Amino acid sequence: MANPSAIHAALERVFHGTPAEPLALAEARYIIFSDQHRGQRDGADDFRRSEATYLAALASYDARGFTLIMLGDAEELWECQPQKALPAYANVAAVERGFNAAGRYVRVFGNHDDRWMDAAEVERHLVPRFGPLAVREALRWQVTLGERQLGELFLVHGHQGTWGSDKNRKFSRWVVRNIWRPIQKLIPIRLTTPAKDECLRERHDVAMYEWTQAHPGVALVAGHTHRPVWTSRTHVQQMEERLAELRRNEANPADIAALEQAIAARRKKDKYCDKEHRKRHLSPRPAYFNSGCCCFEDGNVTGIEIEGQQIRLVKWEGSGGQERRVELAAAALPEVFDQLGRP
Repeated sequence: MANPSAIHAALERVFHGTPAEPLALAEARYIIFSDQHRGQRDGADDFRRSEATYLAALASYDARGFTLIMLGDAEELWECQPQKALPAYANVAAVERGFNAAGRYVRVFGNHDDRWMDAAEVERHLVPRFGPLAVREALRWQVTLGERQLGELFLVHGHQGTWGSDKNRKFSRWVVRNIWRPIQKLIPIRLTTPAKDECLRERHDVAMYEWTQAHPGVALVAGHTHRPVWTSRTHVQQMEERLAELRRNEANPADIAALEQAIAARRKKDKYCDKEHRKRHLSPRPAYFNSGCCCFEDGNVTGIEIEGQQIRLVKWEGSGGQERRVELAAAALPEVFDQLGRP
């Protein structure tokens, strides 16, 4: 179970321990991906379905001069050793190495690739494949537009302060590698973590959102939960808001019925919690964003773009050379920070 006070304390530690860096919004061009969980191409590897879509996305962002930010859990090192996981996706590493060679590659560690907390491990395993790099715990940007100070963006994987993913990660890693992984290789089901347990995910999302309340002018961008969150609202919450709008405007009954069916299907897929728990909707204050993940069961990937003074939630979908980018939501960052006040 997510412990909000522990999560808040851990985020506070990381936030104040991360040096603030300037970010000129007019020049910013970033794609933030998290939670690839690249394994060793066996039955326990969740990235295989998304590999082609992810590579198509990288090709597009590279051509457009974006900086690639890997916001944690790029490799699945709870299930695999680095010497097996890294060679399995040498093709992906080669593409990411191109970003690094161009000075457009940033790595943040998560819980499933927590070995990259150790600079010696990075030097031993990552540098030969990606080139020289340092792996950080977080990024903290002081965002400016011209002479105007807008606010801060705080980027972190988001596992900090949790019992299984942070405080007792060595025990969790042993359980996953020695008990769960052999089962997962035989049975096509995925690990019940924040990636699958909607109750835990929502409590965790709420805790991360609540942390921002004590930090005016700060917007938090995280991963970890595998659940895309936009301006502190989940995708299904946005669908529910759209449904309410259609009903108010007495829209086409067929459109209303179609959206009702989509919401019902999403709730069933996400295994929503009981009514009392679902009352804890996130506030619409735009202080918390989540990149989702790059290992969805349908092969899609989601991410957060920052470009042209905008922040956008995007999805890449399709296969067989027909991959395409879908913009799910967008907002002007100056307007986002106007709603968040000043630090």
